[in-house]
Amino acid sequence: MRMFFIAALLIMVNLLPSKGDLSDLVHVGSDPEYEVCRSPECNARVNLIEKFINESVEPCDDFYSYACGGWLNTILNHEEEYDISKMLQGNVQGKLKSIIENMYISVEDQNVAHKAGLFYKACVEFPNETNKQRGWQSILQNGNLSEWPIMHDDSATQDWINGTELLLNLGLSSLFNIHVRRLPHEDSNFLQLHHVPLKHKTSSAAKYKDADRDEVIKYVIRTLKPNISDDLLVNFTTTIQHFERTLNNLGTANRVTRFNFDNDKWFVKNHPTAREKYMGTQQPIQQFQEMAPSIPLLASLRNMFLEVNINVTEEDNVTIQTKDYYKNLGARLDENNRDLLSKIYDYAGVRKINTLVGNWKMLLGLLTENDTEKRRNQCLQLVKREMPDVVSYIFANHSFDLKAREQVQKIAESIKNMLIEVVDSSISLENSTKEAIIKKVNSTRTTFGYSSNLFDMDILESRYAHIPKLEVETSFLDILASVQRNKKLNELKEWKGGEGGETPSGITVIRKGIAYCDHRHLDTPSHLVFPIEFFQEPFFTKELPWSLNFGGFGSAYAHQLLHHIHTTVHRDDKGYTSVTSCDMFTGNDSSCNTATQCLLQQYRMVIEPVYNQTVEVYIAKEEESWKEAAAMYYYNNFLVVLDRHMPGYIGDNSGISIVLKAYRKLLQEECDDTETRLEGLEQYSGTQLLLLTRAMAMCGTMNEANMNDWMTNKQHSPYKYRVNLPMENSGDFAKAFNCTEDSNLYKKDEERCTLW
Repeated sequence: MRMFFIAALLIMVNLLPSKGDLSDLVHVGSDPEYEVCRSPECNARVNLIEKFINESVEPCDDFYSYACGGWLNTILNHEEEYDISKMLQGNVQGKLKSIIENMYISVEDQNVAHKAGLFYKACVEFPNETNKQRGWQSILQNGNLSEWPIMHDDSATQDWINGTELLLNLGLSSLFNIHVRRLPHEDSNFLQLHHVPLKHKTSSAAKYKDADRDEVIKYVIRTLKPNISDDLLVNFTTTIQHFERTLNNLGTANRVTRFNFDNDKWFVKNHPTAREKYMGTQQPIQQFQEMAPSIPLLASLRNMFLEVNINVTEEDNVTIQTKDYYKNLGARLDENNRDLLSKIYDYAGVRKINTLVGNWKMLLGLLTENDTEKRRNQCLQLVKREMPDVVSYIFANHSFDLKAREQVQKIAESIKNMLIEVVDSSISLENSTKEAIIKKVNSTRTTFGYSSNLFDMDILESRYAHIPKLEVETSFLDILASVQRNKKLNELKEWKGGEGGETPSGITVIRKGIAYCDHRHLDTPSHLVFPIEFFQEPFFTKELPWSLNFGGFGSAYAHQLLHHIHTTVHRDDKGYTSVTSCDMFTGNDSSCNTATQCLLQQYRMVIEPVYNQTVEVYIAKEEESWKEAAAMYYYNNFLVVLDRHMPGYIGDNSGISIVLKAYRKLLQEECDDTETRLEGLEQYSGTQLLLLTRAMAMCGTMNEANMNDWMTNKQHSPYKYRVNLPMENSGDFAKAFNCTEDSNLYKKDEERCTLW
């Protein structure tokens, strides 16, 4: 008998999403039949719920205050508008720092995640490094700049016969930015050379001056030459400024000074004939060599691309922006002027230092910031910028791994299938309407956090293959230099496909603010995307009972899906847009219009009085000449705004219904209709936990004095109404919390606004 009991218990445990130790689950009775979870994840959720709720409030009278009251008391000092998404977004930085700072780092069996961890830690510890001079010397030596700065002593240039020899040793990067580019409308990459654009300043006297750059240069030179005078430092930075202006004057000023590929590429996409004007002249290397023989274009490019096994020939095309700069620079090199060569050498050192980060202000902070907390934040931003996919892997592996993503995908799939089932089984819809809705549902794609190959270590390692094995004592500057070298070599590989004609497979990581996960996906309306950072409590925690994750993530997903299904954007001949909710309901299908009118009146009844009060206060503060126009705008637009928000109202109200149906079906099919409750909160059923989690995920606070701005600028109703009105329309809520007819949130079936 004992053996049978243990076997039965094992079967029940395997039916649940949590696969912790058997001691985490306790079987309770048979009427009702449920399990009790006491795993660390469940205990943490119990603590969270107890912090959120206000038990002095009756849930059937004000579910918002019940579910959010405790949490609201903890955020009294926050800004006028604050919610769960802002809280979670604010937690990401600290959480990621904690993960990286506490991760185990192997030196012997080192992977790319360990390298990212060492990069971060070396950055944080940089102020304590005792031999910074050696780090700078190593960086400069790798650029054939071991005597930098020469400070008007031309001895360093004696090894080179002329400017051609100097450029061949220093590399073209000393006087050109060299990038592998691709225009949005083209399939192939091209190699582009251009000079650094100057920054326009408000003061003409400071037009060519970069204060952050000057401070970095002074810092580096002082490290290399501790006894150097301030006068020599100022003279050096001034000389660099003047030389940069001289270089820029070699080209067509209006193109060289304002060149910005990221902006110009979109103009060229829409105006293909402007390609040469904006991107530069494209022609074979041989022709550029003939144009300016003193510039060792072919030899320098061969040296550069040799590291990535790409052979460069005279017939290869390159793009130079601008051609005037290239020709005039060649002419100056022909002069074989020693002062010019000295300035090129010193300028090359400045350029070499800049490549470490590519941003003088950021580099200055990394070199000089001594405040520990500010430094930790700066270093985290640096590692995220330079190794973004690795940082995403570290965060996902800790907080949202493949197993967690599988659970999310399962929830989403069950909700999507339930929506299709509800639509297909509707007796009030015509077949053409059903087909249109189901087609739109099926064509909606989703990405949760990342693509699966984020966890393919072969791909990640290949992306950072040029970063050598790091020791614990490796200096920050050495790591930074190797990271930048790796980035540049990866870029060079793209010109002709790189080694063997192949480049690493693409990894998708969703980059999106958590707050926007609850809005309609404007950029990708048919592709619902959720970033890794979204999957935090209360939205999602791996291994929790299904009810909690259906209530958190599932409700957010169902809302987005329905919001998308019910949104049709129309644009008139004047360019104005309007949103309609029921375009797919054809013929005699009136159920959508009936439901939306019901919701419109319901939301209007509770929001309009507060809205009108705030408008009156707002108008009273306006100048007399604007009062009439402001009144017309706000009063006339209220119903228009409510109607524009209708897809969101449908998502909130019908989303709960679809989620509950999907949750119950999963329990029946996979859990023998046995729900799981939380130890210490056994009084909450699975349905109650689901509804409570949905409310917790929408907790927020706002100043109702700004209701007029909220309603005209947001996609949803204020937090209180987003929680309470869908519960008021839910018979499941009334039943789960035993609401009586005299409760504020109780409605009879015929009074509820329902669609799905």
